[in-house]
Amino acid sequence: MTLLATTQGLLERTYATASGIGDLGRFVIGDMGYRRLLRDHDPIQVVKTPARVKDPHAGMGDTPRVLVRQRRRGATLSIYFPDALIARLETRPPLAVLDDRNVDDFADFVEEIDHFLVLYDGLRRGREMHLLALETRANVSKALVVSYFVGRLSGRRRLRPDQRQWVRYHLFGKKRFNDPDPTVRRRYSDARRFALRLMERLEGLSAHRRIRELRRWNNLPAQVKMRELAVN
Repeated sequence: MTLLATTQGLLERTYATASGIGDLGRFVIGDMGYRRLLRDHDPIQVVKTPARVKDPHAGMGDTPRVLVRQRRRGATLSIYFPDALIARLETRPPLAVLDDRNVDDFADFVEEIDHFLVLYDGLRRGREMHLLALETRANVSKALVVSYFVGRLSGRRRLRPDQRQWVRYHLFGKKRFNDPDPTVRRRYSDARRFALRLMERLEGLSAHRRIRELRRWNNLPAQVKMRELAVN
């Protein structure tokens, strides 16, 4: 099974969601596919907008992103993974090894898959996009998936304290938000803070209660999710 299919399946099983997407690879584009999209006349919205990618018509760079194209019959989604990122993950596959050299690329990979699944479900159900809820869940999903891979590769069902610390450092501790827009910086900071708060709540539960609580939270309306995590 490919890394894409493994990650998609893990996320869908974790949240007990049935997207009906099937092969997610049908929605993935690389550098050439992205250039082709830019030649179309459909407006493109970049869902995740890091500081270095403000314009969808900018150079390819090295930033994966979910693209939403508005059309007369509704919106369509694509995931753009830069060719260079995929090449690095193929050279050092997370299915075989996960360390300081590939964890950042893998975390970005997981995050965009999670964004796509949430947005696809939202479009299917006619729900509005809530950026803070989207980023908060992506942070939680990255931590869950990276932790799962670390545990599987080390033969452990529950991570050692040093392994949990390694995951937290790479996904949250070393991250800096340098976007010039203070609203964007605040959103990413809040998403990280809320994700950490949810994970701390989950860590004190048994495995069965942990997954049940995670799914309960995920099924809440976006505004309710955020209000719940905003309470200390």
